[in-house]
Amino acid sequence: MPKRSKSQRVRVQSEHKIIQKVIRCKGLQIPREVLVWSWFKRWILEKKEIRKQLESIIVEDISKVDFIEELLKILPKKNFPSFANTKQTKSTFLASIYEFSMATLSLNLPFEIKQTEHGLSLWTRSKIKIATDTTIVGTLCYITEDTAKKLIALKYPSLYGTSDGIGILYGPLALVNHDCGAIHSFSKPIPELGFKGFDGIKLVSPAKHLRKQKEILVQYSEDKKDLPFICHCTSCQ
Repeated sequence: MPKRSKSQRVRVQSEHKIIQKVIRCKGLQIPREVLVWSWFKRWILEKKEIRKQLESIIVEDISKVDFIEELLKILPKKNFPSFANTKQTKSTFLASIYEFSMATLSLNLPFEIKQTEHGLSLWTRSKIKIATDTTIVGTLCYITEDTAKKLIALKYPSLYGTSDGIGILYGPLALVNHDCGAIHSFSKPIPELGFKGFDGIKLVSPAKHLRKQKEILVQYSEDKKDLPFICHCTSCQ
């Protein structure tokens, strides 16, 4: 069962601020790709103007080199994270940003990201056939028990519990918000479905299709008592 508190509606602290608090704690570690995703959300997805600029330059066959060249024209270098301060780490960082951008911002994707009063959300751009869709997925990075406890205490919004432990969910599926009346849910971890060969989580649903121009919502838990937040979703209201 997902152990997540990803309701943009009740978020007290941003994911980025929580991550920064945790990495300052001695003995606690956050997977590198999660750090990059957190930065990507903070400085690209949550910045509408920058997000739209990148959407306009992403074409199906754009190369990583050409994308990075355009990206560096748009983003202030002063905003780059401290873990990308050498030639090698910067190159690796920018390669990950390219992957995340292609997975979330390409106009060829059947979904799009919107900023609503509740924060970031995922909406269908076109009709999606759930059985064959491989775009609305998330990547699961497992973390240590101590790191998980700290993140839970800080109400980090993208934790996912499995029989193998607790992980951090990132990628497109991590942008999907909760609704108690949603018929969609998360799959069990699927080996190598996520970025870089990590376990992945996909959207599952009794419905065969998702209609276009609709927000994609999932039910994090069937029992409200298991939700680590006070729900203010449309169904509850």
